[in-house]
Amino acid sequence: KYSNTGMMTSFFGTAPGGLSAMPGIAEEAGANTAVVSIIQTMRVFLVILMIPLIASLSASASGNSANHVPIPVLTEPEFKIGMLLWTFALIGFAYAGYRLIKYLRFPAPWLIGSMVGVAIAQSLGSFFIGSDIISWWPHEVIILSQIMIAASIGSRFQKSMFIGLKRTIMVSFFSTVGLIFSMVICAILVAKITKISLITSILAFAPGGIAEMTTTSVVLHGDSTFVVAVQVLRILIICVILPQFFRLLNYLEQKKHFLSKTSV
Repeated sequence: KYSNTGMMTSFFGTAPGGLSAMPGIAEEAGANTAVVSIIQTMRVFLVILMIPLIASLSASASGNSANHVPIPVLTEPEFKIGMLLWTFALIGFAYAGYRLIKYLRFPAPWLIGSMVGVAIAQSLGSFFIGSDIISWWPHEVIILSQIMIAASIGSRFQKSMFIGLKRTIMVSFFSTVGLIFSMVICAILVAKITKISLITSILAFAPGGIAEMTTTSVVLHGDSTFVVAVQVLRILIICVILPQFFRLLNYLEQKKHFLSKTSV
């Protein structure tokens, strides 16, 4: 309403999903990936800047010290051939998920389908075996995949995408700050109702990065397992449900605009 961005661009820009996931899904929906990327980056930056500070203040107010707490060093498990075989199996499940999501005509089938297929396979496999199944994903592979995603998104930037962006950035900044404070209020209510710690509640529902929020929960003595679970669930639900909801809203908006023009 207050900028020159399209409806779909605004939807995907303000959705509290993953920084790498939202631009990819937005591109398939015909949204402006440059604007979506900028707004998403602003959201993640503000969340990482504000949420740890708010959580630290709440820890201090409750008497929990957040100083001099060592962060455990995460080491990669020793390589075994079974881990490599499970990795190849997950790739197969990822492809099966892609085929299923494409058949159901969901947006971004490669991203959403692969994520859903692997998540289901990993969960069911761990459930039947009775312990976590570890796959082989070297850290270098994860870094390379992030570089490829970022390069793919950045290569599609064009000068025309940034027209009228000043007003969009201003509106996005204030709306993101409002989103953060409304999330904090909801986290306080959840903490009071469920009796979980306020730090855990804030970090679990914060619309930021999974790694950043989990690390902060470790430092502030929060329940890092709960934080990871809620953060992953948030990303999964947003990537699966919101794109379809956005398409429906965009269709209704275009239909309303078309009927108004024909009536004139």
